[in-house]
Amino acid sequence: MSDYRDYILLLLQPVLDELNQLNDGQSPHAKLNIDCVNRLYDRVVNALQTAACQFIPKHKANFYKFRWNFELDELKENAIKFCRIWTVWQT
Repeated sequence: MSDYRDYILLLLQPVLDELNQLNDGQSPHAKLNIDCVNRLYDRVVNALQTAACQFIPKHKANFYKFRWNFELDELKENAIKFCRIWTVWQT
């Protein structure tokens, strides 16, 4: 997890630097306007997407259910049904 955090910090540091420059009035784009906000927003989103692609595994929805079968589907449906009945009965 610290690798992910470190990577995010690395990617977002230039955005923070630009924000600090804007705050100090040192940026060539020293005027905070809608275009500047949109550009910074896009850079943050891009950094998060880049880090996610690098560190968050992608699997199909049923990847972790390789032992799941029809009987377990029925048991799960019954558990949900009885939980709802119990919840209504408690109120």
